[in-house]
Amino acid sequence: MWSSLGILLLAFCAVSTSGAKKHKKSKEKEGNKKQVIVLPPHGHKSSKNSEFFVFGHGAGSGQSEEEQIDKETVSSLSSNMVAATNLMRSQSEIIQALSKQVNALRTAVDAQAQLINAKRGTDVQEFEEIKAATKNTTDIVSELASLWSKSEKKYSSKVKGLKRTVNKFEVMLEDLEVKWQKRFAIMYSDLKQTRESVIAIKSTTKNKSEWPSGRYCILANSECPAGFTRQQSFVKAMYLYATTNKFVSGGRIGSSYIGCYGDRCGQYGNYGVVNIVGCCK
Repeated sequence: MWSSLGILLLAFCAVSTSGAKKHKKSKEKEGNKKQVIVLPPHGHKSSKNSEFFVFGHGAGSGQSEEEQIDKETVSSLSSNMVAATNLMRSQSEIIQALSKQVNALRTAVDAQAQLINAKRGTDVQEFEEIKAATKNTTDIVSELASLWSKSEKKYSSKVKGLKRTVNKFEVMLEDLEVKWQKRFAIMYSDLKQTRESVIAIKSTTKNKSEWPSGRYCILANSECPAGFTRQQSFVKAMYLYATTNKFVSGGRIGSSYIGCYGDRCGQYGNYGVVNIVGCCK
């Protein structure tokens, strides 16, 4: 309100100064002072229908008030008042526009705040769900760890039992190996003695045209001599504890054979063959 009155007073001063300069001569002739008072209507507000009342008074030479007010002064004053009115109207429009922008901004801020609050509520809910899922996962892991611990103890005990059993079998196998080594040593000694006996018999009978009298047998080598009957004994499925060269030295003695079953040791398992062909009388 005070800003509007200030604008009107400035316009009034400008008009008064301009009117004073233009009509100085006429004032000197008349010798009278003129006053122009501009008052806004009661309860004035800036609007398109704003109006102003103009009053004039002064000493004249019997003329009316309309004749005492200079027409040019009134026209200039009217133009200034229109400009002031337009200025106040523009100011009001600017204030209204700013008010609308502020309201729109406030509405946008409120909407954004609502979105943020809604997003925050969703995030809190998701966090709670993740927290619950994590708790469930922790419980499952704890349960699995407990089951694993129990299983580990159970199978550890079984593994220890199996190790004890294996150790027992290893001891038994060592004992069997020692026993078989003794047996093979005895068999080898017997075979060696038999071979030596055969060699001795051959050496004694080599140059003889007749065989000694009595009942005895000799190892056959193809056909038997006259007066001897061919006889054969064999064992073709004798289980061998070992078939290495350390324990088995296979070979033929005439028509007799001692060795592994098959063309080579281990072809049909750990089995040996003893085939003795003799000539007896």
